[in-house]
Amino acid sequence: MRYRKDFVSFVKAYALSTLAVLPMTIYVFGIYALFVWLYLGLIGLVSILLFTALTALLGSRLYKFAIYLLAVAVSFIALRNTLVYDPAAVSPQARNTNALLFMQVTFGLGLFYILIERPSLSGWIRGSLDGVETQET
Repeated sequence: MRYRKDFVSFVKAYALSTLAVLPMTIYVFGIYALFVWLYLGLIGLVSILLFTALTALLGSRLYKFAIYLLAVAVSFIALRNTLVYDPAAVSPQARNTNALLFMQVTFGLGLFYILIERPSLSGWIRGSLDGVETQET
């Protein structure tokens, strides 16, 4: 039961992190953003399959951090060629936004996973924000 909850949290976190970068991919890649997003989805599928395998094998609570690092590694390996290409060879105005995309998905994955897994933390953040709003009024 615990593994299923972790699995659902990880799937939600990855979906939210890829959805969060969708506006940037649409802005940068235009019509090809759909293919970039599908590619990120395939990377996520591999990460989720690894997550499922590791949750079945590992019993300690440290496996969540190991799984997060593994998901980042899978994403990095899948994007390694696109992270280092020289965009100036294509066009003088071109920028390598793949590294930015990778960093945003990585950050979003960790952030959303923590907020989904730890309702007390997200409640604390919401409570802190509510406290700021009441102090200002």
